[in-house]
Amino acid sequence: MRLCARSLLALAAAGVLGSGCTHENHAPFASTSITTRTKDAGSDVNVLHVGPPPLPATDAPGICGRTIVPIAATPVNLYFILDASGSMSTLIDSADTNGGIEISRYDAARAAISDVLLAVGSRVSFGAAVFPGPITGDSTDECPAGMEVFPTQQGDPPSATASGQPGPHLKTLLRVLGARPPSGLTPTAASIEAVKNNLLALEGKTYAILLTDGAPNCDANADCNASTCTVNIEASCGQPPSVNCCDPRLGLYDYRWCLDSDPTILAVKDLADNGVKTYVIGMPGTPPAYSALLNRVAQAGGTAQRGDAGVLSDAGASSDAGYYLAGDAAKLSAHLQHIGLSVAISCDVPLAEAPPSRDLVNVYFDQSVVPLDATDGWAWTSDTSISIVGSACNELQSGRIQEIQVVAGCPSVTR
Repeated sequence: MRLCARSLLALAAAGVLGSGCTHENHAPFASTSITTRTKDAGSDVNVLHVGPPPLPATDAPGICGRTIVPIAATPVNLYFILDASGSMSTLIDSADTNGGIEISRYDAARAAISDVLLAVGSRVSFGAAVFPGPITGDSTDECPAGMEVFPTQQGDPPSATASGQPGPHLKTLLRVLGARPPSGLTPTAASIEAVKNNLLALEGKTYAILLTDGAPNCDANADCNASTCTVNIEASCGQPPSVNCCDPRLGLYDYRWCLDSDPTILAVKDLADNGVKTYVIGMPGTPPAYSALLNRVAQAGGTAQRGDAGVLSDAGASSDAGYYLAGDAAKLSAHLQHIGLSVAISCDVPLAEAPPSRDLVNVYFDQSVVPLDATDGWAWTSDTSISIVGSACNELQSGRIQEIQVVAGCPSVTR
């Protein structure tokens, strides 16, 4: 498969090798809020600002009005729960027709994480956990619960990523992930439970992103037949289909290889019930036999997607998939970009205060006015909130907009 230059440079700067090409080179974002001074009020206000230093509030070119209406920014946290089981060392099966190199599923995941955080990292805080936990050289336990490897912290400022290279925090995350070679089984439920309190303690809106290439297992209390034994499902034990390869009496595997479906679904649902939604991404090479289970996990996580197979999965995959299926590194990166941009940049915009008059308010994207239009522009949802709608919302969430401002003082521009 071909590697995009941006991914290679980003991970090279962090001291690890990986890949994952985005379909666009999104402009980096700035911090969630800044402090500026309005001419009328003469006092400091918090203003949501994305991109370069803020424009003057006094009839600057492209801006009509003397008062910037502060946007009430809500902190957003992205938390990556990354499968580092032995199968993640498998090379991605892609034709190498243009002199590129093949990389492992795990390296592709790290590169895709790098890509999305280069795009939205300054707009969010991010953290990460990997599973299973560390496995010592002489240990027979392949199922230790995963653990947090990067505590959630505010992303790098845009000045640190302006060159397209990762800033200090992203470099550290990539190095930490790079120091964890894939090994062991897939204790998904126990690992989610292990980081639950860390996630619930975060301020603001938190979204977990589970990246995995297969089904959960590792439940020491499980018992299964051949139909729910993962080595049977993947036809990897060399026995007739009727033989339960997870039956420890055969001396082949044991019940740790049984599907751990219900505990995983319950763990994700517990997070969702406590306000943390979980997105599920099936890595390249995820067996189709696990699609139904991964759909259920996404549904329990409150992020089930429907209808657009071009967004959700590769061509030919089910259009009612609840999870995101990636057939290659480029699709993996695109899915993460889609998720990251949609949660980091909301089209519902709360205002910190009501403007003096609704009729004297305009919204600007990078100094370009957005018409007041409830179908394709922006609309009031209350005295202290607006909604960006239609193609304007799509444009905002594309990542190409560096700055949004709500400005009072001139009659609203309509279509």
